[in-house]
Amino acid sequence: MRRFSLVCLYAVGAVAAGCGGGDAMPQVPDGGTFYRCEAETRALPYMAGMSETSRQGMFTAKLLLSQPGPPSKGNNAWTVQILDSAGMPADGVTMKATPFMPDHAHGTGVKAVVTPTGSDGTYEVTPLYLFMAGYWEVTLNLQTGSARDDVVFPICISG
Repeated sequence: MRRFSLVCLYAVGAVAAGCGGGDAMPQVPDGGTFYRCEAETRALPYMAGMSETSRQGMFTAKLLLSQPGPPSKGNNAWTVQILDSAGMPADGVTMKATPFMPDHAHGTGVKAVVTPTGSDGTYEVTPLYLFMAGYWEVTLNLQTGSARDDVVFPICISG
């Protein structure tokens, strides 16, 4: 019985370690759900229209729509609107979208393509590939002229 308990404890520890994760990972085995976002305090709950201000305050990014919504494991398509510091739509922004899992110290091998969709500062980001459950930081690297800044969307993918 003791040997069985040790084997089970080792197996649970190995699964919880994932890709080399850290202590802040609220992994909760729950009938097949490995990662429950209810326990994640760093992520923002998804809501169409949610917004984040860039690190230096040069831009605001609004996540107008995620398909699927809320974001889930696999390919996602985001529609974002970029506003300048005066709150006006920012057209002509060069943008790179970088998903990253800080707890696991890895991103994704699928490069998202950013396409302008109109003259109101909106851009389509696809595919935004979030291949596993857990805490993700999706960074939008923004540049217009000599102005460069980053917006980070902290999100959680259940699974």
